[in-house]
Amino acid sequence: MSNKKTLSQREIIRIAAEAGAQAALETFKKQKDKAVKGRHDRRLRNTKLLLRNYRTLKSHCESAICERKDIIAETVRMNAIDILDSAEDLSDEALYVESIKRTTERTVIILAHIDEMMRIFEILCHQSEQPEDLRRYRVVWNMYLREQRMSAKEIAEVEIMDVRTVYRDIDIACERLSGLFFGIDGLERTL
Repeated sequence: MSNKKTLSQREIIRIAAEAGAQAALETFKKQKDKAVKGRHDRRLRNTKLLLRNYRTLKSHCESAICERKDIIAETVRMNAIDILDSAEDLSDEALYVESIKRTTERTVIILAHIDEMMRIFEILCHQSEQPEDLRRYRVVWNMYLREQRMSAKEIAEVEIMDVRTVYRDIDIACERLSGLFFGIDGLERTL
């Protein structure tokens, strides 16, 4: 009788352990899915943020006191150890000036990346069999990158479409641009 009761308790413990493990696995999977979605959402927001601020970033680089060729040459030589070592040797004022220079360096690199990815995006849109892909490129270009930016209403008039379609095109284009801007981390993945 005691042996039968012990087996029953073991069976209950085994079933409880399996249920607990299954619940933990499901919780882990949900948290992982949430983290992946959060990373994708951040990349998508960052894509839109970069596009919205493109002209401002461009002005920052064009107005920087540092010469562009010096910034690029310095950026190529930069590494983490050099940055940390140079920070120890600088006064607060020099550190502030160095920080501005580093910001300009990073901005130049980011803008060069955006320009190249937009060039690739344009090629992909031209190669697409979907005419709305090329329209989406034009919408993003006119809204964010063009020297004289256009409003959503102006774009809608030129493209002969509703203003809501302009914003929908931007959302779809940004989804695709996130993959170009951020690589695999910019793509929405389902597990």
